[in-house]
Amino acid sequence: MQFTCHCPQSDSNYARYLDPRIQGENALAENYERPQNKTCEQRIAAELWRWHSLPKKDREIVISARFGLNTLIMFYLCEVFHVHNSAPSSGWWCDGVDGLSITMLAERHFFLVGVADWAEGTKGGFHLAPFELEFEFDEIGALDAPRIVVRFGRLDKYDHIEKTPLSSSPWSLLKRRPERDADWAFAVELS
Repeated sequence: MQFTCHCPQSDSNYARYLDPRIQGENALAENYERPQNKTCEQRIAAELWRWHSLPKKDREIVISARFGLNTLIMFYLCEVFHVHNSAPSSGWWCDGVDGLSITMLAERHFFLVGVADWAEGTKGGFHLAPFELEFEFDEIGALDAPRIVVRFGRLDKYDHIEKTPLSSSPWSLLKRRPERDADWAFAVELS
């Protein structure tokens, strides 16, 4: 299932990418073509393959770019919550992503882990929640992932999403993220 990413594409700040050979946050990558008019999933896929193609020492650039992968994931989580408007995710929205890390589970299988700043509609303030995303592709460099898994938020003892305060450490929350799909507040496989 593909979603349209609602990030502004005309804003020049969104067209900036860091080139690992150039220092400074506003350096433009000369050899990287940003996919325009693509779905949010395709834009995330392009960033994941870009990350994969860089030497390990330079990969942090893709994660830390001001309007890069973190922003795409933030918008993607909002879209997933909106489209899968099941009881648990009704009215949820994401306002930021922290602590993002990427690992490869296999040659064409990316595993992303992070913490999201999220809110539940107009019911109170912002909270932190861990998330996991899996993007599995049929071939290297593909922009369409036939299998995507989204896991979001820990369940509390009442089987509701745990509302971790923003003052909590994202790193400790990542260490305590659920190990089983049944312990996530929201877990869905998109194919």
